[in-house]
Amino acid sequence: MKMAIWWNIDIKDGVVSHDSISWINDNFELNKDTVFDLSEDLLQINFNNNKILDVGWFPCLEEEGFFKIVLIKDMNWDLPIIEKKCKNIKNLKENISNIIYKNV
Repeated sequence: MKMAIWWNIDIKDGVVSHDSISWINDNFELNKDTVFDLSEDLLQINFNNNKILDVGWFPCLEEEGFFKIVLIKDMNWDLPIIEKKCKNIKNLKENISNIIYKNV
């Protein structure tokens, strides 16, 4: 199995098709100034088994929002395999890693 490391995460055979988040480090502090770096379209990783991992910030540009991670199969956005929410970068990275390890 091919292995790729992205943002210090093993993404297996995944291909990052959109990334506007990996520049953020673990010490990122969310506040009224930094929330403008977060949108609904932060990350998308495509896998060979027709699965897509997608990450966004919801509601977009809202300081009281959250990161939402979804794993879908066969473009079925209405019925994700997994959906997780978290508030900080450390938990986001842990959740992405766990989802890929267990479900891709």
